[in-house]
Amino acid sequence: MFDDLIHPISDDQPSGEYLKDNRTLYRGYRNAFNMAQSSFRQLVETPDAVEDAEAVNANSENWGNLADECKKCLKETSKDVEMFSWFTVSQLFSNDPFNGLAGALTAFEKVVESNWDTLQPTLPEKKRKGETDEAQAKEIAEFRVKPLLQLVGDTAESGLLYMPLQMLPLVGETDYGVFFKAEKSGGLNLLKEAAVAAMADERSVVEERILALGEAMEALIKLEKTLSEKCFAVGAQSISFRFVKDSIERLLNAIKYMVGDQFARWPLDPEPEEVPVPETNTIQATDEMPMSVADLSTGAAQPVAQNGAPMGVPVAAFSSAGAVASREQALSQLQSIADYFLETEPHSPIYLLLKRAIRWGGMSLPELLAELVGDNGSVHQRIEQLAGLESAEHESNIKPTAMSTVGAVSHATAAAPSAVATASKPAEPSIPTMPVEEKKEENSTSTDSGTSSGLSAIEW
Repeated sequence: MFDDLIHPISDDQPSGEYLKDNRTLYRGYRNAFNMAQSSFRQLVETPDAVEDAEAVNANSENWGNLADECKKCLKETSKDVEMFSWFTVSQLFSNDPFNGLAGALTAFEKVVESNWDTLQPTLPEKKRKGETDEAQAKEIAEFRVKPLLQLVGDTAESGLLYMPLQMLPLVGETDYGVFFKAEKSGGLNLLKEAAVAAMADERSVVEERILALGEAMEALIKLEKTLSEKCFAVGAQSISFRFVKDSIERLLNAIKYMVGDQFARWPLDPEPEEVPVPETNTIQATDEMPMSVADLSTGAAQPVAQNGAPMGVPVAAFSSAGAVASREQALSQLQSIADYFLETEPHSPIYLLLKRAIRWGGMSLPELLAELVGDNGSVHQRIEQLAGLESAEHESNIKPTAMSTVGAVSHATAAAPSAVATASKPAEPSIPTMPVEEKKEENSTSTDSGTSSGLSAIEW
């Protein structure tokens, strides 16, 4: 829908310039955004303002102007994350808000994926505090994703998308605000009846809205995953899209409750796959052709047990097929699980914990203890003593004694302890298992100063 936003601005500068270095230009964009926010705030906070045609038209005009300014900037001047955020929210005030939102988010994700190394805003060198390339790469990544917080929010009712999404018509004249009030007051049955009646005239429209919301959700998941991977590569902290995804999920659930049973198949459900029925050659025993032992031994018509294995075949032969055969195979399976969580839940620490376990699995015991204990020398020394690590390099001066010599000890001297018996190796102490206190992860989402929940959380 917005493929023209994906193309590089120029060969030398694919993502264009750093906007805040051009204060005059940036101030113009900022003023357009502030005007749009101000007119929307007036509609939301002023009683009966939605009945004021002049105020409604002024709001639409302001957001349309912002959309045009941002689109021109993204095509010709700078592929800036903040400009993309403003352009995305402006689509919710267009004539096609659902498809506009999905298209903007899809283009956004593609630009982040293809232009990450040059994506704006890029922190200027004079403002970087890191002394190494690695430290500066982390600074750049965190500086680059920070403007997205105003779009997706860092609390349940914050972010630029939150309030406009509540006001979009879902079925008929019902938006999520109306649905929520009916849910609290116990009036959902009446609301459902009205929605079903409205479906007679706008079935295709509602279905298109459902598909567009599904596309927007898919784009958000991809964008969150892409940002998480880019930030993780340099040790930076990405941001969570949890709250904006929850907002879209609530819209879909509301539509599904009201009119989901009006569809033979929910539009976002995958089409059922046609499973071909295998042709089976069944050999039946008759008086003329009885089943013989030879038929059964060749497997011509073996009965099947409840576990799915042919009768007569040991169950262990089937259950052991997926067993872990080696340490390497076990670690490989852990890596596959970590990759799965990275793809499906990039905001979750599960894949990070699994990868840490895999990394620890490749360490020697001294290396592992050094990482767990850190600079606490006394604890480290005590563990080494208990585990016997201080004797790892010790070589005994005792010469090995042949088995025949040991067997030749006379019964007369057996009562006295021999030198070998006195110096025999004691039982090795077991390595103590010490509980490792995991550091509690602090809330990684940075918040802008002055942010609060609800409408006040939106930057005006």
